[in-house]
Formats: sequence, structure tokens, C-alpha cells
Amino acid sequence: MVEGISPDDAMERLRRFEEEYWVKNRFFLTYKNGEELFGLQKQSYPELEKTEAEIRNLNKLYNLYDTVIKSMTNFRDRNW
Repeated sequence: MVEGISPDDAMERLRRFEEEYWVKNRFFLTYKNGEELFGLQKQSYPELEKTEAEIRNLNKLYNLYDTVIKSMTNFRDRNW
């Protein structure tokens, strides 16, 4: 994570990183299917699983942050 960037920039970076991750994950699934097809020893990629978990958690965090910011803006804009 990078300190000092705006939340919008962080969310955009996460979106781009997530797209890149899913491209790499498709390669992994293709290789995994090849290993099964040819009876090769299955490789494990714990970094890939860890990255997916981190992406999921960051998505939850950023979505929560976005919801809070929008709610605060709505409350501020309301005529009380």
C-alpha cells in the first residue's frame, strides 16, 4: 500500500491491479488444467491465493470507505 494518495487514486489502482491479477489467474487455471490433463504434478501457488485474499479484503475496505463518504456527503447536503 502507498501512503499519501487520495482514496480515489487508491481505488483506481486497485481496479487496475485486480484486472491484471485476473489475467494472471486465467493463465494459472489454464496451466492447472494442463497439469491435470497430462497427469503432471500439481503446482501450488500460495502467493496467488494470498493476492486474491488481499484483493478481496481491499475491495471490501474501499467499498466501505466509499459508502461512508457518500453517506457523509448526503447528510451534509441535506437541509436539516
